[in-house]
Amino acid sequence: MGDLVLKLNKDEMHKLIDEFLDETAIGYRTIDTYRVYLGYFSDFLEEAKIEPSDVTGTQVKRWLERQRWSDNTIRIAHVAIRSFIRHTYGDEHPFLRMRVRRVEDSPQRTLTEDQVKQLLDSIDVSGVVGMRNKAMLMLMIDTGLRASEVCSLTLSKLNMEERSFRVKIKGGGWGTGVFTETTKKWLEEWIRLRENIARPKVQNVFVSVKGIKPGTAITRDGLRSIFRKLGQRSDLGLISPHDMRRTFATLAIRNGAPTRLVQVAGRWRNIREVERYTRAIRAEDIAPFSPISRIADQNLPDDEKK
Repeated sequence: MGDLVLKLNKDEMHKLIDEFLDETAIGYRTIDTYRVYLGYFSDFLEEAKIEPSDVTGTQVKRWLERQRWSDNTIRIAHVAIRSFIRHTYGDEHPFLRMRVRRVEDSPQRTLTEDQVKQLLDSIDVSGVVGMRNKAMLMLMIDTGLRASEVCSLTLSKLNMEERSFRVKIKGGGWGTGVFTETTKKWLEEWIRLRENIARPKVQNVFVSVKGIKPGTAITRDGLRSIFRKLGQRSDLGLISPHDMRRTFATLAIRNGAPTRLVQVAGRWRNIREVERYTRAIRAEDIAPFSPISRIADQNLPDDEKK
């Protein structure tokens, strides 16, 4: 086995991986993730002297089990390898018969209505930074904006009259968001202040006020830093921009919005993604919508009606 020479060397394997990533319709962050795990997979094949055209599910499963990765990481690695194998060698490859047990992720942080109020009330809007943060938070909770969408949103794609925006979404393409009149008022106030802060030709709605590059577009790292400070000042602890997206979906459904409507408004590709983001929903949330609660007054015992 040790003397076996592979027909496909490492450089050729990496070329196949690059071709797969270039030709597959996935987002840039997913591309980066797939590239990492396919790199590990390539190393495994080289070390084990196995041709990718011949590798079996059992061989890959044993390798994955030796990595001491979490169940979720193993699942992601399996999906990356499976997609690569199918794209490169077709649907009849023996590896494609392998299955990995899917372990449900634990619910991630979602804010309650009281926590949202606590967060918004903690912002000092007497200064420019506070005005920007308040407007940005309002828009994120109102529309479920992703971190990347917050950073890339431009004035030219913001329609204040219709209270809507167009933004590049995960995986490519464009998505639409619609916000409330309340959010519109905060946005208008921030945009008025922004005129004296943003650098020429910078069209991003949300820009840095202080720091190394004031007047330039907020970066994802900058956004995370803003949220760390917001969490500390509001006594909510560690919160992230993505918590606002889960909060948008969960509170909208609790308020009676149909899942399909939340999917469209939040620019999700399918219902399953919405369900994953709304794991904070509990059985007791049905109470306001219970059929019995709507007719309860007509069916109370006589002494209870008085």
